[in-house]
Amino acid sequence: MNRCPVCQTPTEDAVPATGSFSAYDCCSCGKYEITDLLESSWQTVPPAPEQRAQLSRLLKTLSRPDEPLPRVTTASLPHLLSQALIPPSIRGTAGTVTDGIK
Repeated sequence: MNRCPVCQTPTEDAVPATGSFSAYDCCSCGKYEITDLLESSWQTVPPAPEQRAQLSRLLKTLSRPDEPLPRVTTASLPHLLSQALIPPSIRGTAGTVTDGIK
């Protein structure tokens, strides 16, 4: 049995990978893809527990059956973690709140 690289929950076999990504279907994080490079780097330098929890919550909200799987990469991770700090009730309206600010 595999473990989700984000939350460390035991998972069934990973969803078929695409390219340099591994795909997971986690009961806590939902379905998502993560780069093999990032996943292997976490074995050496794992993210802090609070970062894991934030990313897990965000991935669960982004994982939708009618949309492509969310992808976690070394480039997208800082953005995803910053999004995880924004409450969902505000996240969807952030663009409209700041549109008029110059």
